[in-house]
Amino acid sequence: MSVEKPRIIKQKDGLGIIKHKDGRENVFRINEKDDPQFGGNLSNSGRSQISEVRLDFEGGRLPHKRDLVLKRYIDNADGPLMYINPIVARNISIVLYNNLKSIGVKNIPATFRPVGTKEILMTNYNIGGNIALSVNPLENPRKERIESLTNFNDAIKEIGEDLLTAALHHIYITSEAFFLVVPREGAKINCKLVIVDLEEVAYFSGRDFTPHQLVDANIVELIYRGSVESLRDFFSRTIVSQGVFINDSISSQLGDRASKILLPANLKDDIKRRIKTA
Repeated sequence: MSVEKPRIIKQKDGLGIIKHKDGRENVFRINEKDDPQFGGNLSNSGRSQISEVRLDFEGGRLPHKRDLVLKRYIDNADGPLMYINPIVARNISIVLYNNLKSIGVKNIPATFRPVGTKEILMTNYNIGGNIALSVNPLENPRKERIESLTNFNDAIKEIGEDLLTAALHHIYITSEAFFLVVPREGAKINCKLVIVDLEEVAYFSGRDFTPHQLVDANIVELIYRGSVESLRDFFSRTIVSQGVFINDSISSQLGDRASKILLPANLKDDIKRRIKTA
C-alpha cells in the first residue's frame, strides 16, 4: 500500500504548511472551535474524534480562512471495538479516497488531506445551515423532526451511480461510510448522500488497494447489491437510531424505497452495458 506524500505538513502549536505543486508554500494555523486540545467537539466514536476547525492562511497567497473538519484517529486498544492502528486507519482512508476519486466517484468530500500522522482535514458538512447524520451521533443534534425528504428519489439515484461505479472497480461500500446531509431546520427538506468515513469502505477481494475494471457482470452485481444493502441498513438502522424523523416508520421505510429504486428488474443488463462502454 502506498500513500500519497502529504501536501499538508502539520507543525507544533497548530501551525502547518501547504506545499503547492509549483513549489510555493502557504502557512496556516489550525484554530479549533471550543476545544484547542483536539477534544472532538462535533462527535466522538471508539476510533476517532471529530472537531470543527478554521484554517487561517497567512502569507503567500491572499490571507483567507476555511472552515473544515479535523478527524483524529485514536488508539482504541483498550476499547470494545476491534483494534486498528490509528496510523494505518488514516493511511487506508487516504488511499481509498484517492482511488474513489480516480475512478469517478462524485459524492465524496471535496477536501480530504492528510495532516500529521493520525489526522485528516476534510470537508465540513455541518456548516451553511446543514447537519450531517451518520453512524457517529453529533454532540449538537438536530432538534426539529423531519417529515419528508422531498428530493429523496433523485438523491438515491445520484448515490446509486457512485455505488455502481465503485462496484465496477471491485469496491464495496459499507453502511458506516454514508452521511445524510440535511438542513438543520425544516420538516419537508432536501437531502444529499455522501460517502465520507472512508476507513469503512472495503475492497471485495481483501485489501487490494489498486482499483481495476471488472469484466464479470455477476461479480459486479454481487458487490453492487451488497452496497445497496448497506445503504438500506444505513436508513433502517443508523437513521432510525438518530430519531430525527417524526416517527421511526418513515425513516425505516426509506431503506426499502432506496433498494427498489436501485435494484430494477433489468439490473444485470444495465451492468453488462456499463462494462461494455467502460
